[in-house]
Amino acid sequence: LLNLSSTTTLTSGAVLKVSNTATTGLTGNMVDVSGSLTTGAGSLLAVTANGINGTGNGLKITSSTTGALTNGLVYVNGSAAHTGNLVNVVTATATGMGLNVVGNALTTGTLTTLSSTSTALTTGGLLSISATGAPAAAWSGDLAKIEYTNADANVDAGCALYHDQRQ
Repeated sequence: LLNLSSTTTLTSGAVLKVSNTATTGLTGNMVDVSGSLTTGAGSLLAVTANGINGTGNGLKITSSTTGALTNGLVYVNGSAAHTGNLVNVVTATATGMGLNVVGNALTTGTLTTLSSTSTALTTGGLLSISATGAPAAAWSGDLAKIEYTNADANVDAGCALYHDQRQ
């Protein structure tokens, strides 16, 4: 229906830019993509970024807000009881990282929280880590690594790597 293309090297600007100068009152969506995919392998939004190297991104979301992000900068809501994966990250990297989460300015916040209010948990869990390959004696890496490095012994006094709060 709409096909935008550029044959020149884009060094600044954008092929498509959608902007709104309003500073308050936004209750709708700047861009709304919706559909009713029930079968097939199609996608409502596909981003293909072949040939990215260096500091480029396939998808970049930034915000300079200092306000409370009640629903987060990125909000993913799987509101129906599905049986698949809500978010699926797949990588073919051999020496890079599949997922990198950095929070260098933390003071009283938490970088990652896994939580559930379920009262019916049976064989599931909040975290599953598995390596299903057959590494045998050739495996020299770690399945999980928790490391805390601090040269100042006074800073970590009273901190715990693991704390069981069950009553």
